[in-house]
Amino acid sequence: MVSASSQLYLILSGLRARPTRALCTFASVLVAFLLYGLLAALENGLLHRAEALSTPRLVTTEAASYLNMLPTRYRNRIVALPGVAASTYLSPFRGRREGDAAPFAQHAVHAPSFLDVYPEVLLDRESRDRWLAIRTGAIVGRELAARHGWTVGDRVPLVGTIYRNTAGGAWEFTVEGIYRSRDESFDEVRMFFHHDYLEAAANWGQGLTRLIVTRLRPGADPGDVGGVLDKEFDIASVATRTSTEQDYAAEFANRLGNFRTLIRSFTAAIFFVVLVVIANAISLSVRERLPEYALLRCVGFGNLRIALLMVGEPWLLCCVTSVAGMAAATFLLPTLEGAGLASTYLTGLDIVQACAWMSLLVLFGTFAPMLSAGRSSIADVLGRLER
Repeated sequence: MVSASSQLYLILSGLRARPTRALCTFASVLVAFLLYGLLAALENGLLHRAEALSTPRLVTTEAASYLNMLPTRYRNRIVALPGVAASTYLSPFRGRREGDAAPFAQHAVHAPSFLDVYPEVLLDRESRDRWLAIRTGAIVGRELAARHGWTVGDRVPLVGTIYRNTAGGAWEFTVEGIYRSRDESFDEVRMFFHHDYLEAAANWGQGLTRLIVTRLRPGADPGDVGGVLDKEFDIASVATRTSTEQDYAAEFANRLGNFRTLIRSFTAAIFFVVLVVIANAISLSVRERLPEYALLRCVGFGNLRIALLMVGEPWLLCCVTSVAGMAAATFLLPTLEGAGLASTYLTGLDIVQACAWMSLLVLFGTFAPMLSAGRSSIADVLGRLER
């Protein structure tokens, strides 16, 4: 009777027998699952992010295009509507730090009302008062601060990619507070600063914003409030279009194209390539090691144990590699974070699915060799030994 440790030793011996082939297979599968991990993280961040939003909020944009501007004075009329608890306005900034390869999201906000609309943002009173008092002040997420080593009082210069500072040079901000989030749907990798500072120093009209975000009172119907809100500005100079925050997040992802179909098409192509690599490696390995399997049959190994040897070698190699690829994708996710991609993430389910897919691919690739070996008679075995 062969012990499990002896079976494992034989499997590892098979990997060491052809180190170059094992290394090439490892590299191929690693790259494939690295790409799979990055695509899964994008799908989670862009498509499932909307499903995780729990606070009832509405997002209002200009009716024709979300790229057009809205008057900031609309907020005062929205706050007075029935069912509205608080309202604020914000504009994506999309600045960058010189020499920084990993971007992060920045938003110019109406600071006095921002924290009322986003109660999941936790900021101590001292930091809040300091932020409200300093025009160039900003608050940053805990994770973002840890990534860049920022503390309260640090200066953060940003080069505007959309809004040019009319004073020339970079935009100068001072970290006045570091916020935490009590809701996983609101990440800690963003920076928020005063909309007044952007309006005063940017090369565009005063009193304009990109988005108006409204938090509803408990029990208020988003559809009813949104309809009343848009009707309020039907005959105004700038018409509005209002949707729930979930719908807006989903629509933002759809603006990039049919992302779900694109991701799944890439995933299918990746797994097809991996399957070809595995099938080729297994077929070569089995062909070269048939005399070894024949010898094992002669010394008493049954079909089941030989099948476990044939499956175990590629399964162990590929499953370890798939986990390594997913881990590498996790470390690379900060490079994807930035405007619109700040919530890319991988879950434990993604890693389990990667291992499951890998196991199925290995079983599919080894099925024919296992069937051939299992049907071999003792005479076939002896004949292969003689050759």
